[in-house]
Amino acid sequence: MTITPDDLAALPGPRYLALAEAIAAAIRSGRLAEGERLPTQRELAHRLGVTVGTVGRAYLLAEQRGLIAGEVGRGTFVRTAAPPARSLQIGDAADPAAVDLRVNAPSPTPVDAELTRSMAALLAEPEALALLRRYAPGPGLLRHREAAARWLTAGGVPATAEGVVVTGGAQAGLCLALATLAEPGDTVLVEQLAYPGLREIGALLRLRLEGVPLDAQGLRPDALAEAAAATGARTLVVTPTLQNPTTLVMPGARRAEVAAVCRRLGLRIVEDDVYAQLVEPRPTPFAALLPELTLHLASLSKCVLPGLRLGFCAGPPALAAAVGRAMHALRISESPLLAELFCRWLDEGLVDRAVAAQRAEATRRQALARQVLAGLDLQAPATGLHAWLRLPASWRPADAERAIEAAGALVAPADLFWFGRGTAPPALRLALGRPETPELLGRALSAVAGVLGGRPAVPLPVI
Repeated sequence: MTITPDDLAALPGPRYLALAEAIAAAIRSGRLAEGERLPTQRELAHRLGVTVGTVGRAYLLAEQRGLIAGEVGRGTFVRTAAPPARSLQIGDAADPAAVDLRVNAPSPTPVDAELTRSMAALLAEPEALALLRRYAPGPGLLRHREAAARWLTAGGVPATAEGVVVTGGAQAGLCLALATLAEPGDTVLVEQLAYPGLREIGALLRLRLEGVPLDAQGLRPDALAEAAAATGARTLVVTPTLQNPTTLVMPGARRAEVAAVCRRLGLRIVEDDVYAQLVEPRPTPFAALLPELTLHLASLSKCVLPGLRLGFCAGPPALAAAVGRAMHALRISESPLLAELFCRWLDEGLVDRAVAAQRAEATRRQALARQVLAGLDLQAPATGLHAWLRLPASWRPADAERAIEAAGALVAPADLFWFGRGTAPPALRLALGRPETPELLGRALSAVAGVLGGRPAVPLPVI
Protein backbone atom coordinates (compact mmCIF):
# COMPACT_ATOMS: atom_id res chain seq x y z
CA MET A 1 0.00 0.00 0.00
CA THR A 2 1.01 3.63 -0.05
CA ILE A 3 0.19 6.97 1.52
CA THR A 4 -3.08 8.63 0.41
CA PRO A 5 -4.30 12.25 0.59
CA ASP A 6 -6.54 11.21 3.52
CA ASP A 7 -3.45 10.34 5.56
CA LEU A 8 -2.24 13.93 5.26
CA ALA A 9 -5.58 15.68 5.70
CA ALA A 10 -5.65 15.67 9.51
CA LEU A 11 -1.95 16.39 10.02
CA PRO A 12 -0.90 19.98 10.72
CA GLY A 13 2.22 21.82 9.61
CA PRO A 14 4.14 21.90 6.34
CA ARG A 15 3.19 19.21 3.84
CA TYR A 16 6.63 17.55 3.83
CA LEU A 17 6.51 17.24 7.63
CA ALA A 18 2.96 15.90 7.51
CA LEU A 19 4.04 13.34 4.91
CA ALA A 20 6.96 12.20 7.06
CA GLU A 21 4.56 11.80 9.99
CA ALA A 22 2.12 9.86 7.81
CA ILE A 23 4.89 7.47 6.77
CA ALA A 24 5.84 6.95 10.43
CA ALA A 25 2.20 6.30 11.39
CA ALA A 26 1.73 3.81 8.53
CA ILE A 27 4.84 1.91 9.62
CA ARG A 28 3.74 1.83 13.27
CA SER A 29 0.29 0.51 12.33
CA GLY A 30 1.68 -2.14 9.99
CA ARG A 31 0.10 -0.63 6.87
CA LEU A 32 3.63 -0.27 5.52
CA ALA A 33 5.50 -3.51 6.05
CA GLU A 34 9.17 -4.20 6.55
CA GLY A 35 11.02 -4.21 3.25
CA GLU A 36 8.08 -2.72 1.32
CA ARG A 37 9.12 -0.49 -1.56
CA LEU A 38 7.78 3.06 -1.46
CA PRO A 39 6.63 4.87 -4.60
CA THR A 40 9.10 7.05 -6.45
CA GLN A 41 9.08 10.69 -5.41
CA ARG A 42 7.46 11.72 -8.69
CA GLU A 43 4.77 9.04 -8.47
CA LEU A 44 3.84 9.88 -4.86
CA ALA A 45 3.87 13.61 -5.59
CA HIS A 46 1.35 13.04 -8.41
CA ARG A 47 -0.93 10.94 -6.16
CA LEU A 48 -0.90 13.45 -3.31
CA GLY A 49 -1.03 16.60 -5.40
CA VAL A 50 2.21 18.01 -3.94
CA THR A 51 5.57 18.90 -5.45
CA VAL A 52 8.38 16.41 -5.96
CA GLY A 53 10.50 18.57 -3.65
CA THR A 54 7.94 18.12 -0.86
CA VAL A 55 8.15 14.32 -1.18
CA GLY A 56 11.94 14.50 -1.35
CA ARG A 57 12.14 16.46 1.91
CA ALA A 58 9.71 14.03 3.58
CA TYR A 59 11.73 11.01 2.46
CA LEU A 60 14.94 12.62 3.70
CA LEU A 61 13.40 13.34 7.10
CA ALA A 62 12.04 9.78 7.37
CA GLU A 63 15.47 8.43 6.45
CA GLN A 64 17.11 10.59 9.13
CA ARG A 65 14.69 9.04 11.64
CA GLY A 66 15.75 5.55 10.56
CA LEU A 67 12.33 4.65 9.12
CA ILE A 68 13.28 4.13 5.48
CA ALA A 69 16.42 3.64 3.40
CA GLY A 70 17.21 4.49 -0.20
CA GLU A 71 19.20 2.07 -2.36
CA VAL A 72 20.83 3.38 -5.51
CA GLY A 73 19.17 1.93 -8.58
CA ARG A 74 16.51 0.05 -6.60
CA GLY A 75 14.35 2.59 -4.77
CA THR A 76 13.31 3.45 -1.21
CA PHE A 77 12.31 0.75 1.28
CA VAL A 78 10.78 0.53 4.77
CA ARG A 79 13.29 -0.30 7.50
CA THR A 80 11.04 -1.28 10.43
CA ALA A 81 13.23 -4.26 11.31
CA ALA A 82 16.39 -2.22 11.25
CA PRO A 83 18.11 -1.77 14.61
CA PRO A 84 17.43 1.56 16.34
CA ALA A 85 19.86 4.39 15.74
CA ARG A 86 22.94 3.71 17.82
CA SER A 87 24.06 6.05 20.53
CA LEU A 88 27.38 6.45 22.25
CA GLN A 89 25.52 6.02 25.53
CA ILE A 90 23.86 2.73 24.61
CA GLY A 91 25.17 -0.75 23.98
CA ASP A 92 26.95 -3.36 26.04
CA ALA A 93 30.23 -4.91 25.08
CA ALA A 94 30.31 -8.61 24.34
CA ASP A 95 33.24 -8.65 26.76
CA PRO A 96 32.38 -6.67 29.91
CA ALA A 97 36.10 -6.21 30.54
CA ALA A 98 36.51 -4.23 27.32
CA VAL A 99 37.90 -0.72 27.90
CA ASP A 100 35.48 1.99 26.81
CA LEU A 101 36.91 4.50 24.32
CA ARG A 102 33.48 5.61 23.09
CA VAL A 103 32.17 8.21 25.54
CA ASN A 104 34.00 11.49 26.09
CA ALA A 105 34.51 12.18 29.78
CA PRO A 106 37.24 13.86 31.83
CA SER A 107 39.76 11.75 33.72
CA PRO A 108 40.27 11.26 37.46
CA THR A 109 42.84 13.71 38.85
CA PRO A 110 44.24 14.50 42.33
CA VAL A 111 41.96 17.56 42.49
CA ASP A 112 38.97 15.20 42.76
CA ALA A 113 39.72 14.81 46.48
CA GLU A 114 39.42 18.57 47.01
CA LEU A 115 36.14 18.63 45.09
CA THR A 116 34.81 15.84 47.32
CA ARG A 117 35.73 17.67 50.54
CA SER A 118 34.10 20.88 49.36
CA MET A 119 30.96 18.96 48.36
CA ALA A 120 30.76 17.30 51.78
CA ALA A 121 31.17 20.67 53.52
CA LEU A 122 28.25 22.16 51.59
CA LEU A 123 26.00 19.17 52.28
CA ALA A 124 26.68 19.53 56.01
CA GLU A 125 25.31 23.07 56.05
CA PRO A 126 21.64 24.01 56.56
CA GLU A 127 21.79 26.04 53.34
CA ALA A 128 22.00 22.82 51.33
CA LEU A 129 18.54 21.75 52.44
CA ALA A 130 17.22 25.29 51.99
CA LEU A 131 18.32 25.19 48.33
CA LEU A 132 16.45 21.92 47.81
CA ARG A 133 13.25 23.31 49.33
CA ARG A 134 12.75 25.79 46.50
CA TYR A 135 12.49 25.88 42.73
CA ALA A 136 15.05 27.98 40.93
CA PRO A 137 13.63 30.62 38.54
CA GLY A 138 13.77 29.81 34.84
CA PRO A 139 17.26 31.17 34.11
CA GLY A 140 18.67 30.24 37.55
CA LEU A 141 19.30 32.16 40.77
CA LEU A 142 20.94 35.56 40.29
CA ARG A 143 24.10 34.75 42.29
CA HIS A 144 24.60 31.59 40.26
CA ARG A 145 24.25 33.50 37.00
CA GLU A 146 26.65 36.15 38.25
CA ALA A 147 29.23 33.47 39.05
CA ALA A 148 28.73 31.87 35.64
CA ALA A 149 29.17 35.24 33.93
CA ARG A 150 32.48 35.77 35.78
CA TRP A 151 33.74 32.34 34.72
CA LEU A 152 32.67 32.78 31.10
CA THR A 153 34.11 36.30 30.88
CA ALA A 154 37.46 35.04 32.17
CA GLY A 155 37.44 32.63 29.22
CA GLY A 156 36.80 35.33 26.63
CA VAL A 157 33.00 35.12 26.44
CA PRO A 158 31.41 38.56 26.98
CA ALA A 159 28.72 37.48 29.45
CA THR A 160 26.48 39.26 31.94
CA ALA A 161 24.18 37.78 34.56
CA GLU A 162 21.18 39.02 32.53
CA GLY A 163 22.46 37.11 29.51
CA VAL A 164 23.15 33.77 31.23
CA VAL A 165 20.84 30.80 31.74
CA VAL A 166 22.01 28.03 34.07
CA THR A 167 21.19 24.68 32.41
CA GLY A 168 21.26 21.02 33.34
CA GLY A 169 24.34 20.40 31.22
CA ALA A 170 25.33 21.43 27.71
CA GLN A 171 22.94 19.01 25.99
CA ALA A 172 20.01 20.59 27.82
CA GLY A 173 21.34 23.98 26.75
CA LEU A 174 21.61 22.80 23.16
CA CYS A 175 18.02 21.54 23.20
CA LEU A 176 16.76 24.77 24.77
CA ALA A 177 18.70 26.94 22.33
CA LEU A 178 17.30 25.11 19.31
CA ALA A 179 13.78 25.08 20.77
CA THR A 180 14.10 28.86 21.10
CA LEU A 181 15.64 29.60 17.70
CA ALA A 182 13.91 27.08 15.41
CA GLU A 183 10.36 25.95 14.64
CA PRO A 184 9.33 22.35 13.84
CA GLY A 185 10.17 21.68 10.21
CA ASP A 186 13.00 24.23 10.07
CA THR A 187 16.40 23.32 8.68
CA VAL A 188 19.31 23.72 11.09
CA LEU A 189 22.85 23.65 9.72
CA VAL A 190 25.39 21.46 11.52
CA GLU A 191 28.91 20.33 10.77
CA GLN A 192 29.04 17.32 8.45
CA LEU A 193 30.67 15.38 11.28
CA ALA A 194 29.14 16.49 14.58
CA TYR A 195 28.00 15.56 18.09
CA PRO A 196 25.61 12.57 17.80
CA GLY A 197 23.22 13.96 20.41
CA LEU A 198 22.16 16.54 17.83
CA ARG A 199 20.36 13.79 15.96
CA GLU A 200 18.22 12.96 18.98
CA ILE A 201 17.50 16.64 19.66
CA GLY A 202 16.59 17.19 16.00
CA ALA A 203 14.14 14.28 16.06
CA LEU A 204 12.59 15.50 19.31
CA LEU A 205 12.11 19.05 18.03
CA ARG A 206 11.21 17.88 14.51
CA LEU A 207 14.03 19.76 12.88
CA ARG A 208 15.78 18.95 9.64
CA LEU A 209 19.55 18.80 10.15
CA GLU A 210 21.71 19.63 7.15
CA GLY A 211 25.42 18.77 7.28
CA VAL A 212 27.92 21.39 6.05
CA PRO A 213 31.29 20.12 4.75
CA LEU A 214 34.52 20.57 6.71
CA ASP A 215 38.11 20.94 5.61
CA ALA A 216 41.39 20.90 7.53
CA GLN A 217 40.48 24.21 9.24
CA GLY A 218 36.92 23.31 10.17
CA LEU A 219 33.61 24.53 8.77
CA ARG A 220 33.95 25.79 5.18
CA PRO A 221 32.57 29.33 4.79
CA ASP A 222 31.67 28.81 1.12
CA ALA A 223 29.78 25.60 1.86
CA LEU A 224 28.01 27.32 4.76
CA ALA A 225 26.77 30.12 2.49
CA GLU A 226 25.64 27.63 -0.16
CA ALA A 227 23.78 25.47 2.38
CA ALA A 228 22.04 28.48 3.92
CA ALA A 229 20.95 29.72 0.49
CA ALA A 230 19.74 26.27 -0.61
CA THR A 231 17.79 25.41 2.54
CA GLY A 232 16.70 28.77 3.92
CA ALA A 233 18.23 27.81 7.26
CA ARG A 234 18.63 30.57 9.84
CA THR A 235 20.51 28.67 12.57
CA LEU A 236 23.96 27.06 12.70
CA VAL A 237 25.33 24.72 15.38
CA VAL A 238 29.13 24.63 15.48
CA THR A 239 31.86 23.26 17.78
CA PRO A 240 34.87 25.42 16.86
CA THR A 241 37.36 24.18 19.48
CA LEU A 242 38.44 20.52 19.62
CA GLN A 243 35.64 19.75 17.21
CA ASN A 244 33.77 16.55 17.94
CA PRO A 245 34.78 14.11 16.51
CA THR A 246 37.63 15.41 14.33
CA THR A 247 39.56 17.32 17.08
CA LEU A 248 39.92 20.36 14.76
CA VAL A 249 40.52 23.75 16.36
CA MET A 250 39.20 26.38 13.97
CA PRO A 251 41.92 29.03 13.50
CA GLY A 252 41.15 32.70 14.07
CA ALA A 253 41.07 33.65 10.40
CA ARG A 254 38.54 30.90 9.62
CA ARG A 255 36.38 31.95 12.57
CA ALA A 256 36.33 35.49 11.21
CA GLU A 257 35.28 34.21 7.76
CA VAL A 258 32.47 32.08 9.20
CA ALA A 259 31.33 34.98 11.38
CA ALA A 260 31.26 37.24 8.30
CA VAL A 261 29.01 34.77 6.46
CA CYS A 262 26.67 34.52 9.44
CA ARG A 263 26.53 38.30 9.83
CA ARG A 264 25.76 38.79 6.13
CA LEU A 265 23.03 36.15 6.07
CA GLY A 266 21.62 36.77 9.56
CA LEU A 267 22.45 33.21 10.66
CA ARG A 268 22.16 32.68 14.43
CA ILE A 269 24.99 30.63 15.91
CA VAL A 270 24.67 28.02 18.65
CA GLU A 271 28.29 27.71 19.76
CA ASP A 272 28.88 24.36 21.49
CA ASP A 273 32.17 25.21 23.20
CA VAL A 274 32.33 22.55 25.90
CA TYR A 275 35.95 21.58 25.13
CA ALA A 276 37.39 25.10 24.98
CA GLN A 277 38.46 25.07 28.65
CA LEU A 278 40.99 22.37 27.77
CA VAL A 279 42.89 24.61 25.34
CA GLU A 280 45.39 27.21 26.55
CA PRO A 281 45.36 29.94 25.40
CA ARG A 282 41.69 29.75 24.49
CA PRO A 283 40.72 30.71 20.93
CA THR A 284 38.40 33.68 20.51
CA PRO A 285 34.83 32.32 20.66
CA PHE A 286 32.07 33.25 18.22
CA ALA A 287 30.33 34.83 21.21
CA ALA A 288 33.04 37.53 21.10
CA LEU A 289 33.11 37.82 17.29
CA LEU A 290 29.35 37.96 16.78
CA PRO A 291 27.72 38.51 20.19
CA GLU A 292 24.38 39.74 18.85
CA LEU A 293 23.76 36.46 16.95
CA THR A 294 25.39 33.86 19.20
CA LEU A 295 24.16 31.61 21.99
CA HIS A 296 27.29 30.23 23.66
CA LEU A 297 27.15 26.87 25.48
CA ALA A 298 29.63 25.91 28.19
CA SER A 299 29.65 23.07 30.69
CA LEU A 300 31.58 21.48 33.55
CA SER A 301 30.98 18.00 32.10
CA LYS A 302 34.09 17.91 29.90
CA CYS A 303 36.51 19.84 32.09
CA VAL A 304 35.59 18.99 35.71
CA LEU A 305 33.02 16.21 36.37
CA PRO A 306 30.44 14.80 33.91
CA GLY A 307 27.90 13.82 36.55
CA LEU A 308 27.33 17.42 37.66
CA ARG A 309 25.13 18.00 34.60
CA LEU A 310 25.70 21.72 35.00
CA GLY A 311 26.03 24.05 32.04
CA PHE A 312 25.51 27.63 30.93
CA CYS A 313 23.87 29.25 27.92
CA ALA A 314 25.04 32.84 27.35
CA GLY A 315 23.88 35.34 24.78
CA PRO A 316 22.10 38.67 24.26
CA PRO A 317 19.82 39.31 27.26
CA ALA A 318 16.62 39.24 25.19
CA LEU A 319 17.57 35.92 23.64
CA ALA A 320 18.72 34.51 26.98
CA ALA A 321 15.37 35.52 28.45
CA ALA A 322 13.61 33.49 25.75
CA VAL A 323 15.80 30.49 26.60
CA GLY A 324 14.92 31.01 30.27
CA ARG A 325 11.22 30.95 29.42
CA ALA A 326 11.71 27.71 27.50
CA MET A 327 13.53 26.31 30.53
CA HIS A 328 10.61 27.30 32.77
CA ALA A 329 8.06 25.79 30.40
CA LEU A 330 9.87 22.48 30.09
CA ARG A 331 10.89 22.28 33.77
CA ILE A 332 14.38 21.03 32.93
CA SER A 333 16.26 23.54 35.07
CA GLU A 334 19.45 22.69 36.90
CA SER A 335 19.60 21.81 40.59
CA PRO A 336 20.28 24.98 42.60
CA LEU A 337 22.38 22.84 44.91
CA LEU A 338 24.79 21.97 42.10
CA ALA A 339 24.91 25.58 40.95
CA GLU A 340 25.73 26.62 44.54
CA LEU A 341 28.50 24.05 44.57
CA PHE A 342 29.90 25.58 41.39
CA CYS A 343 29.85 29.03 43.01
CA ARG A 344 31.85 27.75 45.97
CA TRP A 345 34.34 25.92 43.80
CA LEU A 346 34.77 29.05 41.71
CA ASP A 347 35.36 31.25 44.78
CA GLU A 348 37.80 28.72 46.27
CA GLY A 349 39.76 28.47 43.00
CA LEU A 350 38.79 24.81 42.69
CA VAL A 351 37.26 25.17 39.24
CA ASP A 352 40.47 26.63 37.85
CA ARG A 353 42.60 23.96 39.56
CA ALA A 354 40.33 21.17 38.33
CA VAL A 355 40.41 22.47 34.74
CA ALA A 356 44.21 22.83 34.85
CA ALA A 357 44.53 19.27 36.15
CA GLN A 358 42.25 17.97 33.39
CA ARG A 359 44.24 19.85 30.77
CA ALA A 360 47.50 18.38 32.05
CA GLU A 361 46.08 14.85 32.18
CA ALA A 362 44.59 15.21 28.69
CA THR A 363 48.00 16.33 27.39
CA ARG A 364 49.63 13.21 28.85
CA ARG A 365 46.97 10.93 27.38
CA GLN A 366 47.22 12.49 23.92
CA ALA A 367 50.98 11.91 24.03
CA LEU A 368 50.37 8.29 25.00
CA ALA A 369 47.99 7.87 22.05
CA ARG A 370 50.56 9.26 19.63
CA GLN A 371 53.17 6.89 21.05
CA VAL A 372 51.08 3.70 21.00
CA LEU A 373 49.44 4.41 17.63
CA ALA A 374 52.59 5.61 15.89
CA GLY A 375 52.49 4.69 12.21
CA LEU A 376 48.70 4.99 11.95
CA ASP A 377 46.88 8.03 10.54
CA LEU A 378 46.05 9.59 13.89
CA GLN A 379 44.88 13.15 14.52
CA ALA A 380 45.75 13.69 18.19
CA PRO A 381 45.88 17.34 19.32
CA ALA A 382 48.18 18.66 22.02
CA THR A 383 45.33 18.38 24.53
CA GLY A 384 41.69 17.29 24.57
CA LEU A 385 39.57 14.29 25.41
CA HIS A 386 39.48 12.54 22.05
CA ALA A 387 41.54 11.61 19.01
CA TRP A 388 40.50 10.90 15.40
CA LEU A 389 41.91 7.81 13.72
CA ARG A 390 41.61 7.33 9.97
CA LEU A 391 41.52 3.66 9.10
CA PRO A 392 44.13 1.95 6.93
CA ALA A 393 43.05 1.02 3.42
CA SER A 394 40.78 -2.02 3.12
CA TRP A 395 39.39 -1.62 6.64
CA ARG A 396 35.67 -0.97 6.86
CA PRO A 397 34.60 0.88 10.03
CA ALA A 398 32.12 -1.81 11.09
CA ASP A 399 34.77 -4.52 10.67
CA ALA A 400 37.32 -2.47 12.59
CA GLU A 401 34.84 -1.76 15.39
CA ARG A 402 34.05 -5.46 15.83
CA ALA A 403 37.66 -6.59 15.64
CA ILE A 404 38.79 -3.98 18.17
CA GLU A 405 35.98 -4.92 20.55
CA ALA A 406 37.04 -8.55 20.31
CA ALA A 407 40.56 -7.42 21.21
CA GLY A 408 39.31 -5.64 24.34
CA ALA A 409 38.36 -2.03 23.49
CA LEU A 410 35.21 -0.14 22.45
CA VAL A 411 35.49 2.58 19.80
CA ALA A 412 33.09 4.92 18.01
CA PRO A 413 32.96 4.69 14.18
CA ALA A 414 32.49 7.81 12.09
CA ASP A 415 28.95 6.93 11.00
CA LEU A 416 27.70 7.79 14.51
CA PHE A 417 28.78 11.39 13.89
CA TRP A 418 27.84 11.67 10.21
CA PHE A 419 25.27 14.27 9.12
CA GLY A 420 26.43 14.58 5.53
CA ARG A 421 25.19 13.09 2.32
CA GLY A 422 26.85 10.00 0.97
CA THR A 423 28.99 7.82 3.21
CA ALA A 424 30.88 8.67 6.38
CA PRO A 425 34.69 8.59 6.13
CA PRO A 426 36.48 5.40 7.26
CA ALA A 427 37.56 6.62 10.67
CA LEU A 428 37.12 6.09 14.41
CA ARG A 429 36.85 8.48 17.33
CA LEU A 430 38.84 7.41 20.38
CA ALA A 431 37.76 8.89 23.74
CA LEU A 432 40.95 9.03 25.79
CA GLY A 433 39.66 10.44 29.07
CA ARG A 434 37.22 7.75 30.17
CA PRO A 435 39.58 4.89 31.19
CA GLU A 436 40.27 5.21 34.91
CA THR A 437 44.05 5.01 34.59
CA PRO A 438 46.68 5.63 31.91
CA GLU A 439 47.51 1.92 32.15
CA LEU A 440 43.97 0.97 31.13
CA LEU A 441 44.09 3.51 28.32
CA GLY A 442 47.41 2.11 27.15
CA ARG A 443 45.94 -1.39 27.11
CA ALA A 444 42.98 -0.26 25.01
CA LEU A 445 45.16 1.70 22.58
CA SER A 446 47.45 -1.33 22.24
CA ALA A 447 44.39 -3.37 21.26
CA VAL A 448 43.58 -0.81 18.57
CA ALA A 449 47.18 -0.83 17.33
CA GLY A 450 47.32 -4.62 17.37
CA VAL A 451 44.21 -4.89 15.20
CA LEU A 452 44.88 -2.10 12.73
CA GLY A 453 48.62 -2.63 12.57
CA GLY A 454 48.10 -6.21 11.46
CA ARG A 455 46.59 -7.56 8.28
CA PRO A 456 43.55 -5.70 6.93
CA ALA A 457 40.17 -7.25 7.58
CA VAL A 458 38.99 -9.48 4.74
CA PRO A 459 35.22 -10.08 4.58
CA LEU A 460 34.29 -13.74 4.85
CA PRO A 461 32.85 -15.32 1.70
CA VAL A 462 29.10 -15.69 1.55
CA ILE A 463 28.21 -19.38 1.61
